[in-house]
Amino acid sequence: MLIERLKYRLLRAFQILQNRLILKHRVADEVYPGGLAALESFLDKKEEAFQNLGAVLPLATADLSVWRDRILPEQDSPHRDVLTADAKQKLENLRMIFAGKPDLFALHALVIAAIRRKKTPPRALKLFFRMWEEHGDFLARNLPPRWLISAAVTFADHGSSIDQRMAGQALAITFDMIKLHDSERRLAGVANDRAFTPSLTPHKYPLAFDLPPYVMAGGDLDISHIVKIWRQAKGDTVIRPLAERMLTLLLEDKRTVFARIQVYKDPSIRERRASM
Repeated sequence: MLIERLKYRLLRAFQILQNRLILKHRVADEVYPGGLAALESFLDKKEEAFQNLGAVLPLATADLSVWRDRILPEQDSPHRDVLTADAKQKLENLRMIFAGKPDLFALHALVIAAIRRKKTPPRALKLFFRMWEEHGDFLARNLPPRWLISAAVTFADHGSSIDQRMAGQALAITFDMIKLHDSERRLAGVANDRAFTPSLTPHKYPLAFDLPPYVMAGGDLDISHIVKIWRQAKGDTVIRPLAERMLTLLLEDKRTVFARIQVYKDPSIRERRASM
C-alpha cells in the first residue's frame, strides 16, 4: 500500500512538473502588449540622434577611394558592437569590428546607423548613395551578410527610386524572417541544414490565420518570391549588385527554409524546372 502511494505521488509530481514546462512554452494571450502604439514608441526611443556626428562624418564630396584603400589595423581578438549615442565611439567600435578590412566598411556602417536616427545631416544619405553608386560591386562582394541586410533596409526606407525601395524592402524582410524563423527553429536542437522528418498528422497543426499550407512536393511560392525580388532590382544599376549577392547567398546557403523545403520537392518537378 505504501509503495502504491509513493508511486502515485511520484507520478503526480511528474505530471505537475510536466504541465509547468508546457505552460512556459505556450504563447501569451497578448502577443505584443500595448499593440502597435507600444511597438512604435519602443522604436522611437532607439532612434535618438547621435552626438558628435558632425565631427566624424566626412563631407558629401569626400574621396571615398581613400576610405576604400585605407585598411584598418588588425585586432588581437574579435570585437563586438557596443550600444552608444556618441558617433565618435560608434566609429571607433566599428573600426575594431572591421579590423583588417577597408575603412570604407566602417564608414558604410556608421552612415547606416546615422540614417536610422533622428536629426541626421543630409550628407549621410548622400554618402550612402555615393558608396553604392561608386563602389557597389566591391561592397556587395565583400561586406558580411549582416551589413548587406542593413544596406537593404536603408534602400527600403530611403531609396531614390521605387525599384530601390521595393527591392530593398523585399530583401530586408526576407532575410529578417529567415533569421527570426531559424533562430527559433534551432531551439529544437535540429541543425538548420537538416529538414524535419515529415509528420503523419500535419493536419493537426493549422497555420496562422488558418492559411492553407504550402504544397511541399510541387509548390512554387519560394520561386515566385525570389524572382519577384530579382525582377524588381535587376534594372536598377545601384541596387542590383546588392540584390544579386543577397539572392545568390539565398540560393546557395543550405541552412535556410528555402533550402530545406527542396528536400520535400518531387525530384521530377525540380528537374523539369531546372531545364526550362
